[in-house]
Amino acid sequence: MAAQLLRWSIAPGEDGVAVALKGEIDLSNADELEHLLDAVIRSGPPLVTLDLAELTFLDSTGLKCFVNAARRATEAGSQLLIVNPTNMVRRVLQISGVDAELTRRGCEPPERNRPVRS
Repeated sequence: MAAQLLRWSIAPGEDGVAVALKGEIDLSNADELEHLLDAVIRSGPPLVTLDLAELTFLDSTGLKCFVNAARRATEAGSQLLIVNPTNMVRRVLQISGVDAELTRRGCEPPERNRPVRS
């Protein structure tokens, strides 16, 4: 992985595949993540869950990666679900406006924490 800024783990589950991301997503590693997500989506799970609980940095190339993956998942008859974003990542998703496009859960405070499907 690019300079070990980003690490991930992949775990199959009952309803799909969970991908947990840890570290930073930026220009140096977004392509590698995009290839990983493509491979996961091509494997055909009904749901791809991106757990962002340990993601500490996200730039525009990471945002693009998430948006592209969500579109590819939809085209493949799957769904991309972002869960547990850190406060910083949640804020980046909101400011950029992609939170409305991405299927997400865990992007709002717990009292309003409910799935939003796009």
